[in-house]
Amino acid sequence: MAGVRSKPDLDERVRRDALDRLARRPLSRSRLADALLKRWKDADAVSRTIDALAGAGLIDDRAFADEAVRQIRARGPLAGRAIVQRLVKLGVPRALAEERVAVAASDDDPAEDARALAAQRLSRMSVSLPTETKRRRIAGLLARRGYDAETIAGTLDRLDRDDD
Repeated sequence: MAGVRSKPDLDERVRRDALDRLARRPLSRSRLADALLKRWKDADAVSRTIDALAGAGLIDDRAFADEAVRQIRARGPLAGRAIVQRLVKLGVPRALAEERVAVAASDDDPAEDARALAAQRLSRMSVSLPTETKRRRIAGLLARRGYDAETIAGTLDRLDRDDD
């Protein structure tokens, strides 16, 4: 039967595919499994491969999440809940994403990050814009970056005090 692949042959092909994907870029366990399953359609072979790679330390969601948090935060201030959402989209389990973001943010002050981001944006706004327009735009920016309503209100109040 020329068309039927033996299990060791299929496992080896799936393993090579997984290693090729990991060589191109780091992937979470979930994302790698989804990609392999989509191509190979054999859940058992994919599961065996993922387990073997994880056992060898080639797949580590904790290390992947830590590196992803570092890269996301390097792009600019972002609230913890927005980082968690991005990690979940990358295939990191929510509980692990929340844990790693909490560890990374333990020394940070979200209110100070929000204030710095708002001040940076404010400095690029035209002085002729009405104050209410500036406030609305800054509030929208902070909301898109994942800051909660309390932090946004506090940041706007602080900016108002700084203007006086």
